Amino acid sequence: MDLYDEFFSLIEAFDAAAVPYAVCGGIAVAIHGYPRFTEDIDLLIHPSDEQRALQVAATRQFTFEGGRLPMGEGEDSKWEIVRVSKIVGRQLLTLDLMLVAEEVQLAWDDRAVVDYAGKRISVVSRTGLKLLKQLAGRRKDQLDLEQLGLIDDAAH
Repeated sequence: MDLYDEFFSLIEAFDAAAVPYAVCGGIAVAIHGYPRFTEDIDLLIHPSDEQRALQVAATRQFTFEGGRLPMGEGEDSKWEIVRVSKIVGRQLLTLDLMLVAEEVQLAWDDRAVVDYAGKRISVVSRTGLKLLKQLAGRRKDQLDLEQLGLIDDAAH
Protein backbone atom coordinates (compact mmCIF):
# COMPACT_ATOMS: atom_id res chain seq x y z
CA MET A 1 0.00 0.00 0.00
CA ASP A 2 1.31 3.41 -0.90
CA LEU A 3 0.46 5.95 1.80
CA TYR A 4 0.13 8.88 -0.59
CA ASP A 5 -2.04 6.96 -3.08
CA GLU A 6 -4.32 5.98 -0.20
CA PHE A 7 -4.28 9.54 1.13
CA PHE A 8 -5.31 11.10 -2.19
CA SER A 9 -8.00 8.46 -2.72
CA LEU A 10 -9.39 9.16 0.74
CA ILE A 11 -9.33 12.94 0.25
CA GLU A 12 -11.14 12.59 -3.09
CA ALA A 13 -13.82 10.52 -1.34
CA PHE A 14 -14.21 13.08 1.47
CA ASP A 15 -14.51 15.88 -1.10
CA ALA A 16 -17.02 13.93 -3.22
CA ALA A 17 -19.17 13.28 -0.14
CA ALA A 18 -18.81 16.92 1.00
CA VAL A 19 -17.45 15.89 4.41
CA PRO A 20 -15.35 18.78 5.75
CA TYR A 21 -11.85 17.88 6.96
CA ALA A 22 -8.43 19.39 7.50
CA VAL A 23 -5.26 17.39 6.97
CA CYS A 24 -3.06 17.46 10.06
CA GLY A 25 -0.17 15.37 11.38
CA GLY A 26 2.82 14.31 9.31
CA ILE A 27 1.21 14.93 5.92
CA ALA A 28 0.33 18.50 6.98
CA VAL A 29 3.95 18.96 8.03
CA ALA A 30 4.98 17.91 4.49
CA ILE A 31 2.40 20.22 2.89
CA HIS A 32 3.82 23.11 4.93
CA GLY A 33 7.35 22.48 3.74
CA TYR A 34 9.07 19.73 5.73
CA PRO A 35 8.59 16.36 4.04
CA ARG A 36 9.29 13.54 6.46
CA PHE A 37 8.32 9.92 6.94
CA THR A 38 4.86 9.32 8.36
CA GLU A 39 3.04 6.06 9.01
CA ASP A 40 -0.58 7.20 9.04
CA ILE A 41 -3.16 9.66 7.80
CA ASP A 42 -4.45 12.26 10.23
CA LEU A 43 -7.59 14.28 9.52
CA LEU A 44 -9.23 16.85 11.76
CA ILE A 45 -13.02 16.60 11.51
CA HIS A 46 -15.98 18.13 13.29
CA PRO A 47 -17.67 15.72 15.74
CA SER A 48 -21.00 16.19 13.95
CA ASP A 49 -19.40 14.63 10.84
CA GLU A 50 -17.91 11.60 12.60
CA GLN A 51 -20.37 9.01 11.26
CA ARG A 52 -20.25 10.37 7.71
CA ALA A 53 -16.44 10.42 7.86
CA LEU A 54 -16.37 6.79 8.97
CA GLN A 55 -18.78 5.86 6.16
CA VAL A 56 -16.56 7.60 3.60
CA ALA A 57 -13.46 5.92 5.05
CA ALA A 58 -15.20 2.55 4.75
CA THR A 59 -15.64 3.11 1.00
CA ARG A 60 -11.83 3.08 0.84
CA GLN A 61 -11.63 -0.08 2.99
CA PHE A 62 -10.74 1.67 6.26
CA THR A 63 -12.98 -0.66 8.26
CA PHE A 64 -10.88 -2.11 11.09
CA GLU A 65 -11.97 -0.12 14.15
CA GLY A 66 -9.27 0.84 16.63
CA GLY A 67 -11.51 2.66 19.08
CA ARG A 68 -11.41 6.10 20.64
CA LEU A 69 -8.25 7.54 22.14
CA PRO A 70 -8.13 10.59 24.42
CA MET A 71 -5.80 13.34 23.20
CA GLY A 72 -6.42 16.28 25.50
CA GLU A 73 -5.01 16.96 28.92
CA GLY A 74 -7.21 16.96 32.00
CA GLU A 75 -10.56 15.47 32.91
CA ASP A 76 -12.54 18.17 31.09
CA SER A 77 -10.89 17.60 27.73
CA LYS A 78 -13.17 16.37 24.96
CA TRP A 79 -10.38 16.08 22.37
CA GLU A 80 -10.27 12.51 21.05
CA ILE A 81 -9.15 10.49 18.09
CA VAL A 82 -11.29 7.89 16.38
CA ARG A 83 -8.90 5.33 14.88
CA VAL A 84 -9.76 3.13 11.92
CA SER A 85 -7.38 1.13 9.76
CA LYS A 86 -7.15 -0.54 6.39
CA ILE A 87 -5.55 -3.96 6.20
CA VAL A 88 -4.35 -5.43 2.91
CA GLY A 89 -2.49 -8.70 3.30
CA ARG A 90 0.09 -8.01 5.99
CA GLN A 91 0.04 -4.25 5.52
CA LEU A 92 -1.84 -1.93 7.83
CA LEU A 93 -2.56 1.76 7.28
CA THR A 94 -4.14 3.80 10.05
CA LEU A 95 -6.49 6.74 9.67
CA ASP A 96 -6.80 8.92 12.76
CA LEU A 97 -9.89 11.12 12.76
CA MET A 98 -9.14 13.87 15.27
CA LEU A 99 -12.39 15.30 16.57
CA VAL A 100 -12.53 19.07 16.94
CA ALA A 101 -12.81 20.07 20.60
CA GLU A 102 -12.51 23.39 22.39
CA GLU A 103 -8.73 23.20 22.77
CA VAL A 104 -8.22 22.70 19.00
CA GLN A 105 -11.06 24.87 17.67
CA LEU A 106 -8.56 27.44 16.37
CA ALA A 107 -6.91 24.81 14.17
CA TRP A 108 -10.32 23.98 12.67
CA ASP A 109 -11.40 27.59 12.20
CA ASP A 110 -8.09 28.57 10.57
CA ARG A 111 -7.87 25.71 8.05
CA ALA A 112 -7.23 26.54 4.41
CA VAL A 113 -7.48 24.96 0.98
CA VAL A 114 -4.10 24.66 -0.74
CA ASP A 115 -2.66 23.19 -3.91
CA TYR A 116 -0.55 20.13 -3.13
CA ALA A 117 0.74 17.64 -5.69
CA GLY A 118 -1.75 18.99 -8.22
CA LYS A 119 -4.73 18.57 -5.89
CA ARG A 120 -6.84 21.01 -3.85
CA ILE A 121 -6.60 19.90 -0.22
CA SER A 122 -7.99 21.30 3.03
CA VAL A 123 -5.19 21.50 5.59
CA VAL A 124 -4.66 23.06 9.00
CA SER A 125 -2.79 26.36 8.75
CA ARG A 126 0.74 26.71 10.07
CA THR A 127 -0.77 28.36 13.16
CA GLY A 128 -3.21 25.47 13.58
CA LEU A 129 -0.47 22.91 13.05
CA LYS A 130 1.66 24.63 15.68
CA LEU A 131 -1.23 24.45 18.15
CA LEU A 132 -1.82 20.75 17.49
CA LYS A 133 1.88 19.92 17.73
CA GLN A 134 2.27 21.87 20.98
CA LEU A 135 -0.73 20.11 22.50
CA ALA A 136 0.56 16.68 21.45
CA GLY A 137 3.92 17.54 22.99
CA ARG A 138 5.93 14.58 21.75
CA ARG A 139 9.59 14.86 20.76
CA LYS A 140 8.75 14.37 17.06
CA ASP A 141 6.22 17.22 17.30
CA GLN A 142 8.91 19.49 18.74
CA LEU A 143 11.24 18.50 15.88
CA ASP A 144 8.51 19.23 13.32
CA LEU A 145 8.01 22.70 14.81
CA GLU A 146 11.75 23.35 14.70
CA GLN A 147 12.02 22.22 11.06
CA LEU A 148 9.08 24.44 10.08
CA GLY A 149 10.51 27.45 11.93
CA LEU A 150 7.53 27.57 14.28
CA ILE A 151 9.44 27.66 17.57
CA ASP A 152 9.26 30.92 19.49
CA ASP A 153 12.77 32.19 20.18
CA ALA A 154 11.62 33.34 23.62
CA ALA A 155 10.89 29.70 24.51
CA HIS A 156 14.58 28.74 24.19
